[in-house]
Amino acid sequence: MVTNEWLKAEAERIDARVTDLESCGYVGVQKPLQKTAAALRELLERREAEAGGVEVRRYELIPNFRRGILNEVSKERDRQDAKHGSFNITNTPNDWASILAEEVGELARECHKCHWHGARWLEMRDEAIHVAAVAVAIVEAIRRRAEKGE
Repeated sequence: MVTNEWLKAEAERIDARVTDLESCGYVGVQKPLQKTAAALRELLERREAEAGGVEVRRYELIPNFRRGILNEVSKERDRQDAKHGSFNITNTPNDWASILAEEVGELARECHKCHWHGARWLEMRDEAIHVAAVAVAIVEAIRRRAEKGE
C-alpha cells in the first residue's frame, strides 16, 4: 500500500528532479513532472482530509477548467428544459438515440467545417456542449426511471 509518507517523498523527489532539469537547461519535460507532483500532493491532501474526518466531495477535486465546462453543460441542460420542458421518462431508448444522434450530427457538421473551412472552434465547442447536455439528460431520465422502480 502506498503510504502518505511515500507520496510526500515522491512529490519532493520529482520537484528536485524538475529543479535539476531546469538548471541543466532542459526545456519541455518539466510540465508533465510538475503535474505528476501536483497530483501526488492532491492525493495526499485528500487522504489527510479524509483521515481527519473532513468530507471531501469528488466535485471539489475536479480541475477548475473542467468545473467550468461542466457548469456550461448544466446551463445548457437548464436551457433545454426551458425550451422543451423537462425531459420526461416516457422517452424510449430510440427517442434518446434520435435526440443524441441529431446533436452528434450537428457536432460532426461543425467538425467538418472546422477542418475544411478554417477555424470554427467556438461553434464546434458549442455543439460539443449540446451533445454532453443531451447525454446528461439521458442519465437523468434513467435515474428518474430507477427512482420510480422501472
